[in-house]
Order: sequence, then structure tokens, then C-alpha cells
Amino acid sequence: MTLPISTTRVLTSRRLNETVFELQLERAPGFNFLSGQRLRIHWGAHEREYSIASAPADDHLTLCVRHVLRGAVSPMMAALSPGEQVHVSGPYGHFRYQSTDHPAVFIATGTGIAPFRAMIADGCGTGVLQVLHGIRAAKEQLYREFFSQVPGRYVACISGGDTPGGAEFFKGRVTDYVAHHLAPGRYDFYLCGRQDMIRDAIHVVDDRFSTSRIFTEAFY
Repeated sequence: MTLPISTTRVLTSRRLNETVFELQLERAPGFNFLSGQRLRIHWGAHEREYSIASAPADDHLTLCVRHVLRGAVSPMMAALSPGEQVHVSGPYGHFRYQSTDHPAVFIATGTGIAPFRAMIADGCGTGVLQVLHGIRAAKEQLYREFFSQVPGRYVACISGGDTPGGAEFFKGRVTDYVAHHLAPGRYDFYLCGRQDMIRDAIHVVDDRFSTSRIFTEAFY
């Protein structure tokens, strides 16, 4: 279902690394969302959905966007300047944090970290045991300063290149970390990112943490 389209404006645009940029948009009156949800960008005949990285209490909407060089939408979004208009609809989705008696493990690849930023900013951090972010190189970390607010729980899992020292870094994929470094127990796993990561993580959870619950949000 497509919700009514509204027009908003760009507040700020900034590069987070070589391939990812962040847009802050005005929040249209009545645009109410829950942390973990996403909105839809309408650009001519094209539509793309992006998870909202800001908290529901914020007066703006933050999007974390991977710049696909030959994409139909992201190159135009990357070229936007403050004051320019953007057409959006939403919110969409049911990828919501659910407080339970079991600790949560957040697992993301790339820009899949965005909804977890929103959830923690919304106050769920005390229930999160671990935030695992799968990236290819340390320079691809997103919102590192923000996630330092959950000390000892954020780990950047680096699958290629050099891995810096320190407990906040792990050389390997997020699924390797879960398979070999997460203590036995019953968890609520939240998976957001590439479909192959989600598929592999589900296999690991089914094998090692069979009594756990899994919530997923796949990027296409």
C-alpha cells in the first residue's frame, strides 16, 4: 500500500564515507513513525525505501543512503542541496524492537545499521547485548561516535583489509562473530541488511541458538 505523498525539504546533506551519505529532511506535520520503520522516496517514475535513522522524538528525518553510481534514485539524492524538495510517503514496515526478558543482538551490514541507530536513540539500548556491524573496511563504519554510547557492545566486523586493534573490532563477517564469539543463550536477533547475510545468520542462529527469536529486514 502506498500512503499519501507529501513534499518536504532537505535540511542538510553530508558524506559519511566514500559510498554513503546522510540526508536530513524536514519532518512534515503529521508524519509519525516508530523506530525501525522506513519511508519511501518518490523520484519521477521511481520509488525507493530507506530506513529512518532518526528517533521518533526528533524534529527531522534522517536517512542513511548508499550511493549507487548508476542507480535510478540515489545519485540524484546525493546531489541535493539544503532547501531542495523531496517527495516522501510512509511510514512503512514492522521491523520494531520488542522488549522481552531476553537480550537483543542487533546485526547489520552497511546502511542496515540505520534502524538500529533509531531504536537506540529511542531508548532501547539497555536491552541490547550487542550491536554487530558488518563492513568491508574500518573506513566504512557509520555513526561510530553514536554507537560509542553503548560501550562494550558495538563491534565492527571487518571482512576485508586491515582490522584495527581493540575490542570494538573483529576480523571476519558478522556471522563468524555470532558463530564463534557469542556466548550460548537465548536471544532476540534483529537482522538488517543484505539478503545473503540474513540467510547465513539465520542458519547460524538455528544451529547454535535454536530457542532464540529472529526479526529481519532485508535490503534489495
